[in-house]
Amino acid sequence: MRNFGKIFFILFTFITIRGIGQSSVKPWQDSLALSLPDSVKIQLHKKIAGFYLDTDYLKSIKEYQTIIDIYKNRNDDKGQIEMYQKMSNIFLFNNQRNKAIDQLNTAIQIATEMNNDTIISELYKSLGYAYEQKSDYKNAITNYLTSLSYKEKLKDIQGQASNYNSIGLIYYYQKNYIQALDNFKKALKLVEQIDFKFGIASILTNIANIYMERDADKVDSINIAIDYYEKTLNIDREMDDKYSIASTLHNIGVSHDAKTAPIIKMIEKLNQQIDSLPPTITEKKDSLQKKIDDLKKMVDSERDSSLIYYFKSIDIKNEINDSVDLAISYLNIATVEDKQEKYEDALKHLEVAKLLAKRFDLIDQLTSIYNELSFAYAKLRKYKDAYEYKVSYDELKDSLAAQNLNKSLAELQEKYENDKKEKEIALQRSKIKQQTTFQTALIIFIFLLVVLAFVILRGYRNKRKANLLLEERNEQIEAQKNEIEAKNKDIMDSINYARRIQQAILPPPEVISQIFPHHFILFKPKDVVSGDFYWIEDKDGKRFASAVDCTGHGVPGAFMSIVGANGLNKAVDDLDIYHPGEILDKLSLIVEDSLRQKGKTTVRDGMDMSLIMMDKDTNTLEFAGANNPLYIIRKKGIPLIVNGEEKDPVMENDSHYLFEIKGEKQPIGALEDRHKFTNHVLSIEKGDRFFLFSDGFADQFGGPKNKKFMYKPFKRMLLSIVQQNISENGKLLDKTFEEWKGEYAQIDDVCVIGIANE
Repeated sequence: MRNFGKIFFILFTFITIRGIGQSSVKPWQDSLALSLPDSVKIQLHKKIAGFYLDTDYLKSIKEYQTIIDIYKNRNDDKGQIEMYQKMSNIFLFNNQRNKAIDQLNTAIQIATEMNNDTIISELYKSLGYAYEQKSDYKNAITNYLTSLSYKEKLKDIQGQASNYNSIGLIYYYQKNYIQALDNFKKALKLVEQIDFKFGIASILTNIANIYMERDADKVDSINIAIDYYEKTLNIDREMDDKYSIASTLHNIGVSHDAKTAPIIKMIEKLNQQIDSLPPTITEKKDSLQKKIDDLKKMVDSERDSSLIYYFKSIDIKNEINDSVDLAISYLNIATVEDKQEKYEDALKHLEVAKLLAKRFDLIDQLTSIYNELSFAYAKLRKYKDAYEYKVSYDELKDSLAAQNLNKSLAELQEKYENDKKEKEIALQRSKIKQQTTFQTALIIFIFLLVVLAFVILRGYRNKRKANLLLEERNEQIEAQKNEIEAKNKDIMDSINYARRIQQAILPPPEVISQIFPHHFILFKPKDVVSGDFYWIEDKDGKRFASAVDCTGHGVPGAFMSIVGANGLNKAVDDLDIYHPGEILDKLSLIVEDSLRQKGKTTVRDGMDMSLIMMDKDTNTLEFAGANNPLYIIRKKGIPLIVNGEEKDPVMENDSHYLFEIKGEKQPIGALEDRHKFTNHVLSIEKGDRFFLFSDGFADQFGGPKNKKFMYKPFKRMLLSIVQQNISENGKLLDKTFEEWKGEYAQIDDVCVIGIANE
């Protein structure tokens, strides 16, 4: 079972607008009877549409049509296009594909009158996807090509690559591997041009899948697939994308296992050749047998490699809590172990796979697991267990194998009931066979032993000669190598040790998830170690989170981070200080004492930070900041009261406001004329999102003009992705950062924390 999941670019995202907790739409409908501005009416209709989305999608369509009428009266073409896209998405989700296509065609007509090539290109891509879902591949490709022509006109390289990839996937589904490969390679050339790593990894995987399926009976083709997967794995590791790393490791494991099938066929053919030769032609038989032995070693090696990659994949899946895919991995491991006749090991892994498959209701996987359990127990002559699992397998698979059900059950039951008789018969036959074959086996064994000794002796002599030459060359190289390594060892040892120390102060992912179940942390050190760090703590029902930016980066910044983390732990855990303002006051004194800054106001070592405390009992949040602010995104219609005063938003979109609470304009550490940090208090609502960060993201140079990203675009992006899951926010921020940075160097450490109050 291979993971085919890495499909490049999401061509179609079904975005839904959900209600915000109301049990009825009546308050919104009543409000529409009032004399309200169009913008308010639009928001109310959107809320009603979102409310009905899961229960009566046609009512949602009716609300969006009403919004379109409002936009028509306002001559707002973009607003109309947005609504037609939403209606298309809803129809497509509910398998009304022709209606979805009609909505997109109407949107294209409006966009064409606007002469907006950017919108037109995206609409044609969505139209291609709609036809693809309809299995109308001819029209799907036609619309993808139309979108491609606009992307070429706009010089949108990533958009061009996306369309080539979509076309390649259609040919792939139709098993037209030549055309699929041609389009994937065109897409690959484009994403390599802009160094879009996620796109490169995705397309390399698609190409590898082609070689795995097209020539599954050819070892060379599978080796090519493995090479592409290895390239994908290198990029996955560069991006530190653990989901993709686990998936690619799994694919490589599948590939090594698949390679054994054509090798076994080669062995079978050679055995047939041996059987067809006369008994007197021993030299030819010996030559063929040697080839068979070498091929068997290859089979063993490939299966061992397969298991190594599966276990590596499992380690990462456990780390990221990807329990669903674990069932497939353990099943695949057990399948390989069955082939190796390691039936006890296979049973252990099948039991784990069974528990996971039952927990997540994975019927297809559970069917295969029962089948493998039945096979393993049968091989161990535990026919009762084999029989029981065969029954379970057949119950799940009866729709496909009903004709063989009674036969399979009868065979297993007969084996179970006659087990003792078979053992007795087998024992008698074994004694007879031993008597008649012992002499022949002894002669063959002695002959093979002599041949093996000759081969080993000859190999040893050749190896000894080669080693003598190699040792002379190695001595020359080693002298130069030792000189270089001696100079670098101390430096790298210091840096790596600093990294281990810093990693030890960061809270592990499982602890963070217990404290803040809905969160992401984007942490990208500029060097091996970081001057930024994050701090998460839970004390007496109060949950703390902080993003801290220490002076400098690299090793100096890392050691400053240790001072900061220890200071925060001391203030909260030892001194029981819970209010962020007071914590920062105390932390500043701790830093001054630790760095001996008393009376030295010219010393600039310190840190900027933002710190929040969420109280479960009072449902409130407190914040204090040293030079760094807190961003809060909240649904419209709910005011934000901070320290008893209503706060004005700094930015908004159709559904949400973004608020900014600024920190004090002073750092942590020695400072002349220092004053106490302000402690901001506010009530929190379900759906609120909080963002703490250092300046590394906004200060990064990149883009077409090599300028800073800046804070305003950073805010706009946070608003634009608010409808998505908070964990997806982190991935999108990471992707945006990498695309913005491009080929330019990262100039500072980056730390962004996102927390959702769900």
